[in-house]
Amino acid sequence: MKEKLKTLLLLFLVGTSLAMTQQLWIQLPERITKVFEIKPTYSSSYLLSDMIAPNKYLINFEKNKTTVIYDASKYGLWDSSKAAISKILASSSIKTQELEGGLDKNKQKSPSIVFYLPEKMSTNIIAMAWEVKEPNRIADALPYIESISIVLGEGEPFFFFQGKVII
Repeated sequence: MKEKLKTLLLLFLVGTSLAMTQQLWIQLPERITKVFEIKPTYSSSYLLSDMIAPNKYLINFEKNKTTVIYDASKYGLWDSSKAAISKILASSSIKTQELEGGLDKNKQKSPSIVFYLPEKMSTNIIAMAWEVKEPNRIADALPYIESISIVLGEGEPFFFFQGKVII
């Protein structure tokens, strides 16, 4: 009687293991083929000019009315400013001046937009990305740009490129 119970238990265990093995080997290859299945690739061409974008915008409306925006894509501030900045980098008739202390207080109180880049960007790479054929002396005097300010006070707009000057 004891031997018959052991035999039945052994047959039950073998049958269970065969059923589980069958389930494992029939379902597993489907999962494996899904892993190796060729998925459609999405190709998109990125332009270097699209990759250069600020991560923070400081907008100064008046004397003490400022705001910081981290995603201004819906306003189009950067896209509309890129053309003006590239013209400044290409122009041979601009006046340049080194400001060691930064913008003076009158310029800081004027309406302005400051574009803060996520890291120091090479001025030559920015000019190349915006298809500036021959960058002017700004690229030589200021090899890296950290932020770009456009002061919209009275008279002509004033562009202020901030970075480390290498002499």
